[in-house]
Amino acid sequence: MDREPPSGSIGPPLRTALDQARVDLLATLSVQVDGLAAHAVRRAGRAGDLRWWTVALDGPARTLDDAWARRSGPVLRRRAVATALRHQGVGVIHITHGASLSGGRALTAAAARALAVAPGRERGAWSGAVLSGSAVSVLSILLAVGRLLPVAGPGAPLALAGFVLLAGALVAARVRAVRSARDRALARRVRDAVLTAADRELAAWIAAAEWASTGPAVSRRASCRPGEPARAH
Repeated sequence: MDREPPSGSIGPPLRTALDQARVDLLATLSVQVDGLAAHAVRRAGRAGDLRWWTVALDGPARTLDDAWARRSGPVLRRRAVATALRHQGVGVIHITHGASLSGGRALTAAAARALAVAPGRERGAWSGAVLSGSAVSVLSILLAVGRLLPVAGPGAPLALAGFVLLAGALVAARVRAVRSARDRALARRVRDAVLTAADRELAAWIAAAEWASTGPAVSRRASCRPGEPARAH
């Protein structure tokens, strides 16, 4: 039969439960953020839009907060009761509800930092360079075709029009490919930053729980006669 860890210690059972909750919550958040990243890539410009990320991350952040409260709350309350009741002359108060924790601000701040430090090519600064480079290539082809027009037959204008349309399609495809690659890189950067921030938040919450368990109990001296058991409030 397992024995309760000594008073003032978080103990293996509690730490194991919180660490397992951390792993499970990160796995759930990873699936959610992966879905957001895939959605952001499907629409041009969305991956670099901080306002969109702020709104989109609200749901996963709330899920993270609620899941942490469900997983950690019962364990921490049991430990608070057990710790407080070990002390004679101590009345237990406010042990049924822990402090409300929220990771939403940390997640959106991480997304903002990820977008702020993204290289210029990921933020879109290279689209103009790609477009101008493609235009130069197209003009070179058109000039070469233009030199052949004087010696070409009557179908030369039609052929030239076909070359123009083909060149335009190639430029458009190139720009779309560049923007898609940029959006994927941005979404991946934001995703990694958000998951890292969530992991740090969960680690901080576990550390706070450990401090609360080893620090002063959530309790106060009850006005009772010597030898009288503690009264729960």
